[in-house]
Amino acid sequence: MSEHFALAFATHANEILHSNLSVTFDYRHEILEVPGLVTALFITYAGRRGDEYEIKTPVSFDEFKARLMEVKYEWHDLEEATIRGLAAKPEKSISGWENQTIYIVRGGSFPPSWTTALAEQWLSLILSGSALFWGPMIEQEWKYLDENIAAGQPGAAAFEHQVRVTMNFLFGNQQLLDGSHHSRTEDDGLEIRDIIYRNVATDGFWRDLRDKYGCSEIIFEVKNKQTINRDDLRQLYC
Repeated sequence: MSEHFALAFATHANEILHSNLSVTFDYRHEILEVPGLVTALFITYAGRRGDEYEIKTPVSFDEFKARLMEVKYEWHDLEEATIRGLAAKPEKSISGWENQTIYIVRGGSFPPSWTTALAEQWLSLILSGSALFWGPMIEQEWKYLDENIAAGQPGAAAFEHQVRVTMNFLFGNQQLLDGSHHSRTEDDGLEIRDIIYRNVATDGFWRDLRDKYGCSEIIFEVKNKQTINRDDLRQLYC
């Protein structure tokens, strides 16, 4: 794969996505450039097994527009003059999250518009404003869990991360905070990974646990195995 000025932006965006959403989900990154007119990055996560990068340059405006319409058909009336106006303002961009594709479009071919620092800033905005899409992504990850994460010790860290991402999605912000992981090793050498949250719920199930039983912290013991037995439950109780 040849180098491109937006490639570092794409690879850093990939790292941020893996760090914030899941280590198991993989992404396809497409960089399209109409030289001097527009540069775009499309990140797709549907059914991916292994990260991919594809650079398409030069492409025509019609080819760029056709790819944009695959993401959102409403772009069918986009005119080249509009993109030329965007090229005159390299600090501006068109970006969003539609279905299974994250996209960013910047006018012109300006390397300073595609730095890793800007990737971090852009992904932070996309992720904070697009929590609605986390659910389907996490659901997809659980669907392919057995394929992506090996049972037992080899997949322990990845499974713990998967559980933590899921709990953050379900109960984060308003109910359980600061989900941090702790590891310990049992006598048989098996690493046990726990996730501990602060219980700050103001109502509902978690509030009842705090008020009735003094559960100011909630512990999830993460065991990456097919079958849970009485000993496993006894360890959590202790």
